[in-house]
Amino acid sequence: MTHTATILTTIFETPAQAQAKLNISETKYTLYTTQNKVPSWMMRILINKYRVNPLYIYGEHKSMLLPQVEH
Repeated sequence: MTHTATILTTIFETPAQAQAKLNISETKYTLYTTQNKVPSWMMRILINKYRVNPLYIYGEHKSMLLPQVEH
């Protein structure tokens, strides 16, 4: 399983929910999860909204999510 697939299955309950929240087709979802390619617009959403560690997607870090910052 690719890092992108792991993140999307962790954040979203079903592939259909991920497709709806990210506004992508089933074909694009399959492409992103099997080839571990994430477009820049999706990366920004995953980082800003879901606190995903960008280094995890690229295989450079073990932590999937960024730590919560206290304001």
